[in-house]
This record gives sequence, C-alpha cells and structure tokens, in this order.
Amino acid sequence: MKKIVIHGCYHTNNFGDLLILDVIAQHVMEVTNIPTEDVICPWIAGSQQDNVLPRAGRGLKDCWFAGTAIFGGGGYFTNGNTLRSQLRFLRYSVPALIWRLIGTPYAVIGVGAGPTISTFVRRQIRWLCAGASFVAVRDQESYQLLRDCGVKHRRLMQTADWIISLSREQIPSAAMFKAERLFVKEPTYTYVGIHFSKPDGIKPLLPVLLSVLQKKQTEQPNLRYIWLFDNSDAELATITSAFNDHGLKGSVLPKQDHWTTAAVISRLDAVFTSKLHVGITAWALGVVPVSLSYHGKTKRFYRQVNLAHCQSDFANDFSPLQHWLQQIANGELQHTFAMQRADRLKIQEMAKTNIRLLSGLLYRSDPATSLFY
Repeated sequence: MKKIVIHGCYHTNNFGDLLILDVIAQHVMEVTNIPTEDVICPWIAGSQQDNVLPRAGRGLKDCWFAGTAIFGGGGYFTNGNTLRSQLRFLRYSVPALIWRLIGTPYAVIGVGAGPTISTFVRRQIRWLCAGASFVAVRDQESYQLLRDCGVKHRRLMQTADWIISLSREQIPSAAMFKAERLFVKEPTYTYVGIHFSKPDGIKPLLPVLLSVLQKKQTEQPNLRYIWLFDNSDAELATITSAFNDHGLKGSVLPKQDHWTTAAVISRLDAVFTSKLHVGITAWALGVVPVSLSYHGKTKRFYRQVNLAHCQSDFANDFSPLQHWLQQIANGELQHTFAMQRADRLKIQEMAKTNIRLLSGLLYRSDPATSLFY
C-alpha cells in the first residue's frame, strides 16, 4: 500500500506546526484504514519524532513512494529578504516536482501566505499550486496574495486555520492528565497563561513585563499566572528566577510537548501571548486569547474571529496588557467571549471544510483505503 505523506514546516520544535501536523494525521487516520506507519512526515525534528503521530520519514526518499500528499497548515508560503530564506521554499517546491513527475495527487490545505513573497518564491508558489488538486488557504489575505501570485481562481479557496476546529476531545487523555499534575486549579482564582517570546529573546523586556504582572496581581489578588513556553525554554532559569523575585503567584512551566501545552491552555481562563497558534489554540478551546504580537499573520487571525480589541502590535509597551488583565480579572472579557459562541461555531465550520476537503482528496486518490468507499 502506498504511503500518505503530510508535508509542511514540521521540521522544527514549534508548538503550532507540530499541533497542526498531528491534527491532520488524526483526521487522515479517521477517514482511512491505512496503518499508522504508512502516514509519514518526510522531515521531523529529531527531538520530536517520538511526540508526533506520523512516522518520521527520510526526506525526499519517501516523497517518491507517496500515494497521496498533503501540504498541511502553517505560514510557510512566504520568505524573508535574504537569498537563503528564498531558497528555503525549495523544501516545498522540490517535493511538488517529484509528485508531479510521478503522478501523485497532492493538495494544499489550510496554509498561510505572506506578508512578503519575492518574485522568485512567487514563481515557485504558482508552479506548486498549478499541480495541486486544490489550494485552500486560511484567511482572506492569503487568498489575495496567492491570486496576486497568479494562482488560478478555480483551484483556490479560503477556509481557515486547522487549529480553529480543534476540540478538547482531540487532546489525548495522557496529555490532559499531565497538565492537571503541572498545576492545581482552585475555583476562587482566575488563571492567566503568560506566553511572551521574541526572536532575539525577551531578557531586556522581562523586568518591565513582570512589573506589569506584579502591579496587576497586587490590585487583583484573584489573578494567578502560568508561564508557558511553546518552542524552547532556554530562558527557563532566568524567567523562573525573575518570576519568583517579583513575588508573582502562579507557576513557570518547563516546555512541554505540543499536546500537553494544548491541555495546559485548555485549563486556563485566558492567555496572553505573542504568537499565533497559542492564541488560536486558546480560542478554539474556549479560552480568551489576548496578544501583543509582532507579525501580521497574528493580527489577521484576531480580525478574522472578531477579537481585534484583544490584539495590538507590540511596540515595547505593555499598557494594553494592563487593560486586558483588568478586564480578565473582573470577568468582562470572558463574558464577551462567551457571548460570541454562535460566531465562533460558524468560523469553526469554515475550518472543518479542511477536513471535508482532506476526506475527498483521500477518497479520490485511493478509494480502497477510505471508510467512505
């Protein structure tokens, strides 16, 4: 039996990308009779190979034996200003070349594009999409960027990010059990996840951030902080020491695997984050997300889910956080968020289109493996 290959930006330790990979793998296994070992991701970080559902592949070698291929979610239809960042897109265009040569059907499902795409990468994107059964992007801006790249309208549609449809039932029970052991919840407190990171490190900003948290906790004694890491906890010792020095009440958690991190988020009342998928995970699980972010894709998400008032561009200023913490402490944001439940269900239905598209791709590619056959 030929393999099902899931490809994307899954070669790092990043929480959001690994969660997307496993969510897609879950759905592949739900709609097929294919053995687990035949669901493959060609490139997985060595440290994560035991934490994800797909079998770690052998790079391009496995691409040659794919029966069906999926370019999964993530924001990798972009590039920076350097030649190296432009050449990095070959990680996606070369497998597409192989699949077009050998006639392997493939699709792009739930991907994000931009904000910058060079002429060189635009050509690669246009070529990759021309060979796809269909291309589904996660937001309107990505749709427009791919149209500007020359992707044909008949192949292109807008859905939503894969994680928007995440449910608590998808989180493995072992991860939930582990999260419950990481911190004990008491009903009289409001638990706020703190997840703030920058590519160049947060050490210079840490005293200011912790002072803001300390001031608000003094004013609102019901607040408890749970510090999270989503990629690396290299700054764990520094943050733990500073957290304790400021007399903050709560916990600083070491980096966990992606499912345990999702389980921890599900137990919170709100999350303050600088990253996209920590916020999306919180939103999907019914937890209020607020964000000081430094990437345009994050702003897109908060607009998409009608939470623009819960996001601000980061400019070395934590004053929006002070306002949000006050609203969280008195339950105002949680109440407003709960009132948007009907809208949230509509947006989640858009994300579930990814699942229906995936099912159709797998069914057409190899009906013998489909439960719908």
